[in-house]
Amino acid sequence: MTGHGAIAWARLEYFFVGAPTDQRCQFTSIQDALTAAAANGPDLDYVMVANTAGYTNQALFIGNQSVLIQGGYRSCDLDDDEDQPYAAISGNASDPVIRVEPLAAAAYTNYRVVLSRLRLSGGGRDDANGGGLRVVTAANVGVRVRIEGNEITGNRAYNGAGVYLLKSTAAQAGSPELTIYPGTRIHANTAAQFGGGLHVSGGLVFMAPDAVSIDHNTAAGAGGGIMLQPGTLFVDNAVSHLAAGPAPRRPAVGLNWPTQVQVGPSMV
Repeated sequence: MTGHGAIAWARLEYFFVGAPTDQRCQFTSIQDALTAAAANGPDLDYVMVANTAGYTNQALFIGNQSVLIQGGYRSCDLDDDEDQPYAAISGNASDPVIRVEPLAAAAYTNYRVVLSRLRLSGGGRDDANGGGLRVVTAANVGVRVRIEGNEITGNRAYNGAGVYLLKSTAAQAGSPELTIYPGTRIHANTAAQFGGGLHVSGGLVFMAPDAVSIDHNTAAGAGGGIMLQPGTLFVDNAVSHLAAGPAPRRPAVGLNWPTQVQVGPSMV
C-alpha cells in the first residue's frame, strides 16, 4: 500500500503505519513504510506507527537512509496512546527485530536513525549477533542511532542480545554511535556469550543522565549489562540502574582493552 506521492518527492515526508481500517494510515507494514521512505531519498523521513495493528514476526531492515520510527499512537491521527505508550514490535525468534546496516558508499556518508517509543522483543537467536537492535557500519558509512523512551526486552543473541554495535572491518568503515535517552529500558535479554544488554565492538555509546535502565540481562561469558570489546562508553551522569541479571551472574560491565568508560568529567 503506497502513500500520497511520497516516493516521488525528495523532501521530508511522514509515512503512517496502522490498520487498513484507519483511513489515514498509508501502510499496514512497517517495512513497506521504511522502503518507501528510503526511496524518498537519504534525508530524514518519519515513520509513525499506530497501535491499531499488530506487528509480529518482524525483521525490519534500515539501509542507506536516515529515518525516525516513532510509536505509541492510538491511531494515525497521532493521538498519544496512554494505555500503550509503545509500538509493540516482536521478532521472529531468529533475526534481530531491527537491523541498521547500510551498504558501502562511494563517498563518506553519515546516516541518522531515531527509534522512539518502541518495544522490541522476541528477536535473535543464540548463535548469531544482535537480538533487539543490530547496528553495523560499512565502508565510507557512519551511523548515528538514538533510542529514546524505548523498551528492549526478551531478546536473545550470541553477542549483544539487547543491542549490538559493530564497526565493520571494511576499509574506511565509519564508527556506529548510539545515544540512549531517558525513558529507555534494556532488560531481560540473554546472550550466549557477551553483552546481555549491550555489546559494543568498535563503536561509541553516549548514555544520557537519569531514567535509563539496563537491568536483569544475562551473559554466559562476560558483560551481563554492557560489553565493550573494544568500545567507548560515555555516561553523562548517574544512571538510574545498571546491573547484570540472575545466575549465571556476570559483571554488569565487561571491558576488553583498548576501551574506556567516562563518567562525567572523570575517566575510569
